[in-house]
Parts: sequence; C-alpha cells; structure tokens
Amino acid sequence: MPSNCTYVCFPCRTSASRSSRSAPVLCQHCGEEMTNMGKQFRVPRKSDKRGWENAKRILEERETTSHLREVRRRIEMSKYR
Repeated sequence: MPSNCTYVCFPCRTSASRSSRSAPVLCQHCGEEMTNMGKQFRVPRKSDKRGWENAKRILEERETTSHLREVRRRIEMSKYR
C-alpha cells in the first residue's frame, strides 16, 4: 500500500494528503496542480508567510540539487563514450 505524500499550492497556501501514486492533485481553490513536497513535509499555517517562503526556498533548492545531480551523471557517462 503506497504511503501518502503532502501536496501544497503555494499561491493559495493550502495542502492536501494523497497517495504518492495518484494522478496529479489539483488545488480545490484555484484549480492549479499542487506540488508534491514528500512524506515528511510539515505544512506551515496559512498565516505564516515566512514559513511558506521557506517552503518555496526548500523546493527550489531541492530542484537545483536534483538538476545538478543529473548534470554530473551525464558528465560521468560522457567520459566513457
């Protein structure tokens, strides 16, 4: 049984918990696709502006790190061609 992940909508500052294998999760307020923040993400209160800014920064850092890992992997693979 897949475990639930936390999905957030940054513009609306809302969250939802859904199966990690489910279809794209849409925000009930604006209809945009929500962002999967993983299983252990702690959602800030709606009024906590700094908490939501930090969450957005964490997401951007995670995406940057993931991109850098992919670039490094491609560089390593190109060495052996």
